[in-house]
Amino acid sequence: MPSATCAVAALEITGNEDFDGTLVVDGALVVRPGATLNSPSGDLTIIADQIVVENKLSATGQNGSSAGAYDEGGGGGGFCLR
Repeated sequence: MPSATCAVAALEITGNEDFDGTLVVDGALVVRPGATLNSPSGDLTIIADQIVVENKLSATGQNGSSAGAYDEGGGGGGFCLR
């Protein structure tokens, strides 16, 4: 389970991946259709030039609360879950 302290090059998520801590991406973070980006500890901060989620995005906080979902191709918006 990667946790970056240095920037990684542009990152493409195509399957199920777990990340915790701070993930710094030098470029775009792209989550492809059918892929899942999980944070097992519930503590994930993403710093990227661009975050692209293709097709559908949902987010659930550590306590199970949901911040909502976007169902727009490459849609925008932000989540801040605590």
